[in-house]
This record gives sequence, C-alpha cells and structure tokens, in this order.
Amino acid sequence: MKKIVFIISSVVMFLLAFSFDSRLVLADGFELEINDNSFQEDIELEKEIEKLLESAPELEAPIEDGVSTFMTSSSYKPRAGDILYTPSTQCKDNKDKCKGITGHVGIVSSTGSNVYHIRGLNSKPSSIGKSTWFNNYKKTLIIRPGSKSNGQKAADWVYKHYIKGTGKNKSYKVTLSRSVNLKTTYCSLIPWHGYVHGANHYMGGTSGYLMPSNLITNANANGFTVHGKVGY
Repeated sequence: MKKIVFIISSVVMFLLAFSFDSRLVLADGFELEINDNSFQEDIELEKEIEKLLESAPELEAPIEDGVSTFMTSSSYKPRAGDILYTPSTQCKDNKDKCKGITGHVGIVSSTGSNVYHIRGLNSKPSSIGKSTWFNNYKKTLIIRPGSKSNGQKAADWVYKHYIKGTGKNKSYKVTLSRSVNLKTTYCSLIPWHGYVHGANHYMGGTSGYLMPSNLITNANANGFTVHGKVGY
C-alpha cells in the first residue's frame, strides 16, 4: 500500500513541477487541469506520467484486524455519514472498466436510504438510492465515522449545501483548492466538505487534490473504521 501511495504521490509531484499546462485523465474519467503556458510543450513528460499510472497495481482496501468485514449490499445497514468507496466510476457490468487507481466515493444520507455524490465530467451533485449505488458499483468498501453525531452532521450539511442549496449547481472539476466557495467540486470533496463544515471534523490537510483512495488509506487516522466490503 505504501508503495502505491508513493507512486501516486510521485506522479502528482512530477505533474505539478513540470507539466502545468497538461491535462491528466485518470481512471475514473476526470481531468486534472493545471494552467501554466510556460510548460505547454512538455508532452513527453505527460506520457511518462500516464505510463506510471497504468503500471501502478490495483488498490487493495484495508480491513479491521480480526474482524470479518465482508457483506452483501442487502445485509449492509447504512448509517448517516458512511463514506462509500468504489474502485471505479464506471463499473456496472463491464469488468474492464472496474480497474483503476483513483476510484469514486459518495456519502450516505441522513436517512440512510440515499447516497450523495457527483458522477464525473459534465455532472452535478446528486442523490441516488442505496440500491442504485450498489447496482452501479458492484465493489464497494464502507468506512464509518467513530462519531455517529459527526456522521449525521456531515450528511445533513451535504444535503443542505449540495443537494438543496447553492452547491447543487456546481460543475465537476478537480482542483487543488478545497474551498467551499468554488463553483466546482469533485467526488471526494463532497464528504470532506460535509465533515469539515458540518461537523468541524477535518480529514487530512486543507488544500491539495484529495484522492478518493486517500479517504480509505487514511481512514483510521481520520477517525473512521472499515465497516464493510461488498463485492470483494
């Protein structure tokens, strides 16, 4: 796992240092766009970055020591604020599209019956049913906050801001800023905003691109535990 994180971190560092006008399209279909015309000719470096991403092994999710976390989608009892992680944004019935190193996340609603997320390019934040999530994303890992109250507050905030409030019209774009005032957002930023602004609970730093997989690899440090693994 450390090796995977190191590879990904190295890729991002190279991109930031040398390829500021390139677009990096990652496994779940999003584009990481950084602007600086002074490096627009560096096409070869972008190709090298893509090779590194393609050669990185598929992520393996951590599990609780001594505890069986395997379950079915029907046996999973959702709780407000649970964060759902899937290896890809385009799973469905195409196994070839379920491979990737970036993944996708959503946050469970206040009632537990829905999941709030943003699908990808050309999308806006939306609420989908629990069954729809598991139909689309066969492989899902669930992390649960240690504080039930924090989970409820985070889910409530996401609903008020991203589903019914001013954030509902935000477009999809990956940025290095995590400001809630941006006109854009992306999947892992939605639960992060929910916990930060709804529960005053921070998960990692306050800037930089937040990879969906980071919410999993840093779950324990962020006060979450692996509650279940569906389809693994």
